[in-house]
Amino acid sequence: MKFFCVDMHISVMKDIEHIFGDLGHEVRRESLSGHNWVDGINDSKLSIPSRGNWQEIGPAMVKKFYAKYKNAFQEYDGFIHSYPPAFALLFEQFGKPVITITCTRFDYPVFPVQFQWLSAGLRRMVQTGQLILLANNKLDKFYNETFLGIPTQHISSLCNYLDQKDGTESPDFLLWTRGGQSLASRYLNKDFSIEQKYDREKIKTHAGVIHLPYNLSIMSAFEHYWQNIPLFFPSLRFQTQLWKEGAGALCEVLFKNTALYFDENLIHLADWYDEDNFYGVQFFDGFDELEMQLQTVNLEEVSNWMATQNHERKIAVYSQWERVLEKLR
Repeated sequence: MKFFCVDMHISVMKDIEHIFGDLGHEVRRESLSGHNWVDGINDSKLSIPSRGNWQEIGPAMVKKFYAKYKNAFQEYDGFIHSYPPAFALLFEQFGKPVITITCTRFDYPVFPVQFQWLSAGLRRMVQTGQLILLANNKLDKFYNETFLGIPTQHISSLCNYLDQKDGTESPDFLLWTRGGQSLASRYLNKDFSIEQKYDREKIKTHAGVIHLPYNLSIMSAFEHYWQNIPLFFPSLRFQTQLWKEGAGALCEVLFKNTALYFDENLIHLADWYDEDNFYGVQFFDGFDELEMQLQTVNLEEVSNWMATQNHERKIAVYSQWERVLEKLR
């Protein structure tokens, strides 16, 4: 089958493009993201939506999109996308299957004025059987089921489009964070920051990656896990403490003006607390404990655990996608 995709996200759809290719399907991906440099891909040539107007998604844009592309998209068997979920409604009038992978809250960017238009549209498309609504993380599964009332299958991202770790060239660790969080450690590569352009191929040459999460699902964490890079995350207790203290922790869980809520009882839904997908992650219950772990953890052993888990994860994820696609044949 041949799918068309227009999306604001890089890694979610890169993952799908790779998996679908392995399963014998084709995805034409048009990316509106400002981070296309990460993958070295070209910016989308679409005018509706575009990087400059995509936040105007609503009934008017849906009408213009169909009028402009109703003939050009006849060659596709269906559509697939992730962020924003509102893009699902762009494809409704084409009358073909739509797969939406929620990865960054379903309501952005239409709240609050057009929230009813979005939620009613997604429900309608699910009820008619046109839309398959999925989530690549358990928090979005929770939001879909709680606020939309739509049962949502969770299929973890895999990111096996990246080469796996084959040695360590640098003894330093990388800090992966946003929102002003910082860490004082003599084991860090002080020259690295995700706030500036970086070479993704260099990440796996480091001893490991320390995450101070800005969200409960981070595509880079999926990428790092697939590469068998030892990962360090705050324990559930410590992450809850950091969130309550503010200072940038989990600062990107919700967008501004959203009708959704977030509290400490949802923190356990983070990807890295799911042993089925993130077995072997090292948890620190404080920064002193982290500093000790960086000195004492057997990094080779951890990497080997992750390699074994990744073998099982690939089998599971490919099987889940095969079942989804079988329903569309």
